[in-house]
Amino acid sequence: MTTNPTVKSLLFNTRLLYLIKYQEVLGHLDRPDADLQKLDQSFQTLFAHWGNPKFWTENIPWIAGKTSDLILQVDKVNPRECSAFKTAATTLLQHLKEDLLKDALQRVVSTDTSMWNLRMLNALRKTSQQVDARVALFNNQGEDLDNNTEFQDLKEHQQGLMATYRNLLKTNAVEADETKVKNIKKRGIRLEAEIVLTEFFNKHKKLSAYINKQVSAVGLIPHFAEVPSEENQKSITALSLALIKMDQQIGTLAKAGKDFTKEADFASLSTDQLSLQNTFRKALYCNTITATTSDTNTLEQIASSLANVNDLSGIKTKYVALNDLMRNHIAIIG
Repeated sequence: MTTNPTVKSLLFNTRLLYLIKYQEVLGHLDRPDADLQKLDQSFQTLFAHWGNPKFWTENIPWIAGKTSDLILQVDKVNPRECSAFKTAATTLLQHLKEDLLKDALQRVVSTDTSMWNLRMLNALRKTSQQVDARVALFNNQGEDLDNNTEFQDLKEHQQGLMATYRNLLKTNAVEADETKVKNIKKRGIRLEAEIVLTEFFNKHKKLSAYINKQVSAVGLIPHFAEVPSEENQKSITALSLALIKMDQQIGTLAKAGKDFTKEADFASLSTDQLSLQNTFRKALYCNTITATTSDTNTLEQIASSLANVNDLSGIKTKYVALNDLMRNHIAIIG
């Protein structure tokens, strides 16, 4: 069994669980945390590399359970304990960068920034200056954006995205082109010319959304026009947690001398699952199918019961239950 499809699935689920916990921690902060923001920028930079085809040109060694153990430590953190989250997330980040993905990162990072990336870096610098100039004018007109909570949140978000995008451009981890450079320049011109504050905020948000699209891991985390329903989002999260706990338990059993990963039955079930989860997850994101509370509960029950599984037969049973749930939903839209 090739490792990259398995590792991609693992990384997808790790990314989702990290982002959910990060948002929970943010929601409990009384004031901005600079160290937390820098940590998240490092994660976003790493996530963006996953969309580069060169990242996957060679198989990435998969060690069952190792990454899953670390993301589950992040998942267990009380969201009110920012310090504990930073410690657990930093350990996860170091593992991803220095252990699991070190060779893959070396494949996509180069020292000579491409011509179009240099032009994009210049366009971003100019756009930032145009935004600052417009903010100064609004301040002179009595708007006082420096003390406007809504704008400061928008500004902080955009600065984080800009920093991530610049890092990726400098190392050619993402590629700019003439169209993208023109888009950034046009947005900067429009922002500098805007005289209505609400429209300035809207254009500011659109610039951030455009940059976010450039740094997102396209090909691993697809962009969908629709937002999943509340229950579909719960099932997406429950699916990721079940898959992560499945990987963790397989790793635990392997350490105990029960390595099933080379068994024909396991390989077949795993390959089937990889195909099913891609289709199932996309359908949930697009609301092509409708998950129910029962579906979410079933996924959560599979995740919680995995700790009691200690043989190949038990693992197969959980795989079949999970695969059947996804297959039955996919059949509805087939």
